[in-house]
Amino acid sequence: MKSLISFLYNLFILIAIAYHVWTCYIAYQIKGMVVALLTGILPVVGEIYWISNLWGRENYQTFIYAGFGVGALAIIFTAISRD
Repeated sequence: MKSLISFLYNLFILIAIAYHVWTCYIAYQIKGMVVALLTGILPVVGEIYWISNLWGRENYQTFIYAGFGVGALAIIFTAISRD
């Protein structure tokens, strides 16, 4: 079970990095290079900004953000319960 949790944690980190790069690309397409660089440098602030910016629109991005939020909470609670 411990190896499964470790694998899922590592998989989540890799997907989160790929998704952050994708978010930087979206920031570049919508607002330009400066905002894309700020999103890349400040990942938490950038992700919060873009989720609030894209939340009202019906697109796959909103569902992926929600899935990452649930996944992050699951990993946090799993890590806390192991201690």
